[in-house]
Amino acid sequence: MNKELLKWGEDGEKAVMEVILESYDNTIVYALFESGNNSAPLMHCSKELDKIVAPDLFVFKGKQLCYIECKRKHQWVEWDGILQTGINTRNWHSYKKLHELTGVNFRLMFIHQDSGSLGDDGVYLVNINEAPFREWKGGGEVFWKLEQMKKWSYSDILLKKLKA
Repeated sequence: MNKELLKWGEDGEKAVMEVILESYDNTIVYALFESGNNSAPLMHCSKELDKIVAPDLFVFKGKQLCYIECKRKHQWVEWDGILQTGINTRNWHSYKKLHELTGVNFRLMFIHQDSGSLGDDGVYLVNINEAPFREWKGGGEVFWKLEQMKKWSYSDILLKKLKA
């Protein structure tokens, strides 16, 4: 993987972690990008299960846990006049499986920055249980439309941090 692109994504994950820790009391974040792994880290499972791709952040608030997978992007996709964004289909299935096995809340966080005239910059959340708007089988990706996502209340703070 391109080291510059990997660092750009990790900078987004780090900024998310910092905003969470600055904004929420009694919170602990375990960030996998700090492990130094240059590929998607895997969670090893018992023999009847396949390996599961680990999410970027494990966020503990008190006794609650939430998984967050961050995707930092420069542009939205417009298809049939509908703005959308997405992730790798294989990873999406892996994240869904992790949620189903553990029951832990799981959010996909799309950080859209410098999007230009196509779509608003911001940080958008979608629950892993939210069915994708479409699947692009030829490209191996699934997409959610903008209307399916919620803009994160700390979106502006995060984007300022990334521009600093």
